[in-house]
Amino acid sequence: MSSGKEPLVGEDISLDFHDDDGDDMYDDDDTYDHQDTDALLGQHEQGDMSAEPAQAEGTSSAESQGNTAATDAAVAASVWSFGYYQSFFDVNTADVTKRVKLGAIPTPKFLEETKSKSDLYGPFWISTTLIFALALTGNLAHYTATPQDQRTEWHYDFSKVTLAATAIYGYTTLVPIGLWLGMRFYSALAVSAFDLLCLYGYSLTVYILAACLCGLPFVDNGFQWGIIMTVMGTSSAVVVINLSRLLHDAPARLRIVVIAVAVLANAALAVGFKMYFFQY
Repeated sequence: MSSGKEPLVGEDISLDFHDDDGDDMYDDDDTYDHQDTDALLGQHEQGDMSAEPAQAEGTSSAESQGNTAATDAAVAASVWSFGYYQSFFDVNTADVTKRVKLGAIPTPKFLEETKSKSDLYGPFWISTTLIFALALTGNLAHYTATPQDQRTEWHYDFSKVTLAATAIYGYTTLVPIGLWLGMRFYSALAVSAFDLLCLYGYSLTVYILAACLCGLPFVDNGFQWGIIMTVMGTSSAVVVINLSRLLHDAPARLRIVVIAVAVLANAALAVGFKMYFFQY
């Protein structure tokens, strides 16, 4: 049984399956579907685009860190390698001869000469020569001071070599490095620790002459003291003059402390040489 209105004869019958409400509904659904799809695709593309720079940035950062680590490792390896220190032994006879003269005569030109190219060849051999010179002449002085009837029981004292090596290598290493650290802490210096090591090594040149003179049999105790004091003053003057010129712009208190430490350390070394090696 039909409750609707029956069509009249001759009236066009058209069925519209897309009413207004339906059209809006389906259009909205299609719009939402397209918007959601576009949004998802856009987010995915943006995610890919942002991920690529992030990945590239991460790769670049990792490569940068790797290069930095490699550079640091190379620098560390060079410092601890033999090749790094080989340059400090690359000197010729003319260079060493000139620096020996500057180290034996008080002049402010020593650091000017070695500033561009310090060496450890001269300081090492000067220190080593002084060690054996002290041990030899010290034993010789002991032998000549021994009474004639007791010389058959005399024996060579090898401990003098050990003590001389400890004193000299310690003096030429610890004192300049200590002064350099102190000066670097309180003042800006255009000098390296190797420059001071070079200065202190060559400043011991006059001590080799003193050791040879003090070991002579006819040199008495008073003459030995005169020789030791002379070379102590000469060696101290070489160090002090060059350090003073280096610290001409530093505070006055720093200059006084540095000079006092340099002189006292040299005096202790000289007195120790006389009292241990030539006091009989």
